[in-house]
Amino acid sequence: MVLLLIIVIMLLVLWLEETGAIDTSDPSLYRYGLKECSPEWLGEMGECQLIRKLSGCLGQGRILHHVYIPLREGDFTEIDVILINENGIAVFENKHYSGTVYGNYSDPCWRHLFEGKSYDIYSPVIQNSNHIKALMALPGMQSYKNVVYGIVTFSGKEEFKVNRLDRDRDKVCHISRVCEIVKKRNLVLTKQEIEKLYQAILPFTHVTVEQKQTHINTVSHIRTRASYFQ
Repeated sequence: MVLLLIIVIMLLVLWLEETGAIDTSDPSLYRYGLKECSPEWLGEMGECQLIRKLSGCLGQGRILHHVYIPLREGDFTEIDVILINENGIAVFENKHYSGTVYGNYSDPCWRHLFEGKSYDIYSPVIQNSNHIKALMALPGMQSYKNVVYGIVTFSGKEEFKVNRLDRDRDKVCHISRVCEIVKKRNLVLTKQEIEKLYQAILPFTHVTVEQKQTHINTVSHIRTRASYFQ
């Protein structure tokens, strides 16, 4: 019954967002108690929007959500979304903000401005690059290194101003452009290879509650080291 209620609420929020009744990228929602774990919840909403967009260029492909790749230190790195289709293996890092995001493509720290405050955020480009390295370290993945590519997507109402070379233009974009970018790429994987890769990565979406909580605690610790300032 509780699960059904949660599903109904999520569908209602999605409908309200689609109709423009609410903006789920607005951090002020945190204050009004619309969701308890607000940063994680808003991230989840953004990832759901991304997955809906990717359905338009799925082809014979597969989508994986919340992929936990083990690291040597005993922790995990979490990949938001992976698309495996004829065009290759796309690894997505999605951000869901309001306000303005500033960054240089090669800088480790970017800046998020909202309601007169400024917040340092870890570069999602570097974050996603590290995700790809972890994914490629899995057994059997090295042979696919030439068909893997990363895309950082923004799904909220934010304006992002990222200094990047023309060759990097498709590596950071709004989710409205993802299918355009995916479809530009050559066809490099067969249906059989897509399914093989999907089955190889699928087990990494199945982690225990304790493992998820350990990862959340690590990410939360990193977040608390950043501070808002006027």
